[in-house]
Amino acid sequence: MRLRPPPHAPPLLADLPARRLLCGPYDVATSAPRVVENFLDTAHFGLVHEGRLGDRGHLEVPNYDVVDDAHGRPGVPHYRAWQPQGSAAASAAGWVDYRYQVLSPYGAVLAKRGEGEAPQEAYALWVAPTEPEACRVWFTIFTADETRDDATLVGFQDTIFRQDRPVLESQRPRRLPLAGGERHCAADRLSTAYRRWLQREGITFGVC
Repeated sequence: MRLRPPPHAPPLLADLPARRLLCGPYDVATSAPRVVENFLDTAHFGLVHEGRLGDRGHLEVPNYDVVDDAHGRPGVPHYRAWQPQGSAAASAAGWVDYRYQVLSPYGAVLAKRGEGEAPQEAYALWVAPTEPEACRVWFTIFTADETRDDATLVGFQDTIFRQDRPVLESQRPRRLPLAGGERHCAADRLSTAYRRWLQREGITFGVC
């Protein structure tokens, strides 16, 4: 069991737990922006990740605010979700506070904490485009859990991404549309903010 990151561990992001584990790589037959948008989407928790990150009794997406950081990157400082098992360390269902932040065109992070607790876990997404409609994906888990071994924590994330992959690979077009053609609702405000930011940044790879 290894409870401390090795010298080659991923970089530590500010305000996140020091223990960090790398998950992946996962090769996915879709564009890198599709993967990032899926990571930012909250509406699919109770459908794709039922029994873990959501359930069908809590499908409503609460109102939330999208806020740009100092670099103009969109994020959500506070999002509240009901989760039967929000992480490998979770022992009971409960409300979890999420904090999302886009880091780059192909990267983002979310921090999670239960009610009344300091931030205990975060997940950073790193996507490397290999083709306009294919990519390789990694996650970094940042956790305060010092009891569970690496395999248990990584295995939980493997399960979550195995549930996401068939949905991602079924989406058409595989490139993320920035010029319209897909319908959105209020639950998609972070996703649409991400698309607008890609347009402002002049991103052309993996989009259409």
